[in-house]
Amino acid sequence: MNRPKHRKNKRLLELLGCDPHEEQPTFEEARDSVPRERPPERVICPASGKHSFPSQSTARQAATNRMNKGSGTGAVRQYFCPDCSMWHLSSSFHR
Repeated sequence: MNRPKHRKNKRLLELLGCDPHEEQPTFEEARDSVPRERPPERVICPASGKHSFPSQSTARQAATNRMNKGSGTGAVRQYFCPDCSMWHLSSSFHR
């Protein structure tokens, strides 16, 4: 039995506890009404002045993003800083 789509939507709104006769927000209005999380503030290492990352995986992700963006720095590696106990990125390799 094929019921019209508007009846299905009406029933769904009733099940969700909404008034089916009330005008519903558009997708854009609903999306814009959701509070957005602010990106974490950047932490700067007091010893080196470099951006610090809380984990090796976040530093690795930042390195990948930098490489994909084509920032012209060449190869980037991540390393642990004993001064701030966080991770940094470096484009110079010590061999």
